[in-house]
Amino acid sequence: MLSILGVKEQQFMLTSEKRTVDGDWIATLLSLEFFGTCVDHKHLRKNEKNVFCIDCNVEICRHCCNTEAHFVHRRLQICKYVYQDVLRLLDIQHYFDCSEIQTYKINGEKAIHLNSRPQAKDARPSTKSKNAASCVTCKRYIQDRPNRFCSISCKALRKSVSFVSLQKWNKVFWRKNIIIKKEV
Repeated sequence: MLSILGVKEQQFMLTSEKRTVDGDWIATLLSLEFFGTCVDHKHLRKNEKNVFCIDCNVEICRHCCNTEAHFVHRRLQICKYVYQDVLRLLDIQHYFDCSEIQTYKINGEKAIHLNSRPQAKDARPSTKSKNAASCVTCKRYIQDRPNRFCSISCKALRKSVSFVSLQKWNKVFWRKNIIIKKEV
């Protein structure tokens, strides 16, 4: 009886330790660039890194998901929508509080943006939308009034749950967008 209790206590300790480390994966998720080629499976088709392993804090391809290293881990699939990375709301809401983040209907499923989307300086809310609001972090216009954030990164930055690396990432992200706009 005592050995069984010890195993349960150990499992509880492992889960509680994992939960304290869990906050770090958001910063890593937001700093990664997805859809690159997986070097471990470069000879296989569909080898783009579009899955994030929460437990290992790495980007992986669909073939890596089937290996022993990631088979039972928590994973999120990243999708592209208008050249931006998005996550299905059903997938991410188990691991991150997605309340007050603007959702979009993509292929019949609700999705949210991973990073804030760039907008033109002269962008204004639609004349059709009377309840136009803006993201409290990046000031991007959002469609629905109860929502306060346009993306996961904006909510994470605003909540500032000790994400120093997120602030560093945000500077790099905006610098990249400015460079891309100048090149076009």
